[in-house]
Amino acid sequence: MDKIVKWLQKPSKSDRKHVTQPLRYRTKSFWLLGFYVLLLVVPWALTCVLAQRPINARSYLRQEGFTDGQVSTMRNWKIAVDVLNAIAGLITSK
Repeated sequence: MDKIVKWLQKPSKSDRKHVTQPLRYRTKSFWLLGFYVLLLVVPWALTCVLAQRPINARSYLRQEGFTDGQVSTMRNWKIAVDVLNAIAGLITSK
């Protein structure tokens, strides 16, 4: 009972030094959350774009075809998306 009464009383100045604020913002957590969301959203958005058209062209339907440089660029974007998805998969796995 004595502990309950002491808990309900206002803490003295010497006790306040040891009291921590329970609802303090943690900036490190927000940065990690922002990084994690970006790591998930960026590959998803690039995958959506690559499903419709190449990054460097308006459409996959081209009568004259793609140059070797354009094909290489498309392949590099696909590799970048695959790497970002692999990193996100590693972070989310247990």
